[in-house]
Amino acid sequence: MRYLVLLAVALAFTGCAKKENKESASTTPANENQNVISVPQNLSMDVPSKITAPPEDPNKVIMEVNGVNLTVGAANQEVEYRLASLAKNMPPERIEAIKPKLRDNVIDQFVVKTVLQQEVERQKIAVTEDEIKKAYDDIRKSLPEGMTLEEIIKTSPIGEEKMKEEVVMGLKINKILAEAVSNATAVTDADISKFCAENKDIVSNVQEMVRASHILIKCDETAPDTEKTEKKKLADDVRNMLLAGSNFVDMAKTYSDCPSKEKGGDLGPFPREQMVPAFSEAAFSLETNKISNLVQTKFGWHIIKVVEHMMPNEIIRMHLSDTRKQEVLRKTIDDLRSKAVIKDFRPKSEEPKFDPTATAPVQQPPVAAVEPETPAPAAAPAPVTASPADKPVVNEVNANK
Repeated sequence: MRYLVLLAVALAFTGCAKKENKESASTTPANENQNVISVPQNLSMDVPSKITAPPEDPNKVIMEVNGVNLTVGAANQEVEYRLASLAKNMPPERIEAIKPKLRDNVIDQFVVKTVLQQEVERQKIAVTEDEIKKAYDDIRKSLPEGMTLEEIIKTSPIGEEKMKEEVVMGLKINKILAEAVSNATAVTDADISKFCAENKDIVSNVQEMVRASHILIKCDETAPDTEKTEKKKLADDVRNMLLAGSNFVDMAKTYSDCPSKEKGGDLGPFPREQMVPAFSEAAFSLETNKISNLVQTKFGWHIIKVVEHMMPNEIIRMHLSDTRKQEVLRKTIDDLRSKAVIKDFRPKSEEPKFDPTATAPVQQPPVAAVEPETPAPAAAPAPVTASPADKPVVNEVNANK
């Protein structure tokens, strides 16, 4: 579970839209089926076209937290920043429909961010230059392919210095959240047994997973024999260099033809059904930290390294642990909010209609921790409560076509 808020600081709070995803042929060994997240249809409402709401005063304060104000103008500007990343993938009428909820989200995040910043100041939390440098490196690694941190800084309306302030504050907030999470109680075998007994339908769907990395030497099935021979020789050479001690991450970044090369070949955890049979068979039978023989699939030649075998009980343990940590984080933030003097100046009709503290239903342990440019799961897992850092969207493909 991640608590790093740096990518959110760099993207969501700087008005930088993510690069538009374009359809392309995938080279990851994923099986078919994709998760589809739809926006509720009941967000839109019919409004007479001749009625125009009077413009709001941009200097009007709509929220105050311990003397720190959020104005209409600042909230609207943040909403527009976020809408910019949705505009190319959503019809205009849907954009207008989600604006109110997006604005409520911006206001609520202002409250949370403000109370956390004030707690940072109260505790006099500090960060080092090395921590800041590592944070920037982490942001670079997390960006979509083709996007650079330098481009974000150059186009950001807040400027380089303000962005650095946000990154530094994110690091300080992380320290508070990490300290809070350290107090979460450990999950025992008895806890796992109790969860299994109370959630038999969910548990029956939890499968063994492996976390693995791979290097792909791409070779189309219809390629000429001479090309196939050359590609196989290259794959053999790469494998021999790995067996001789070369670093897998560096080799993946240099030689792999899979988008996962940007993360050193890391595919994240996946169940057996997620990958094509030849790949899964090799990965699930491979010992931890061993290098596989060459594995041939429709994509080409794969060299696999398994980092971890994850049995169902351990997956459930991780899920329960993450749930407890999320509960601790939620309580930490709720406690800070309860101690703050918060004044909401929105008209009653604009206040959120939902209860953000409502208890979430029992949810299934994650089937796979999917990261950017990794294979898509074969079956859509039940939703898992989101962590403070936003999870990126994954393009999913059908590998059996």
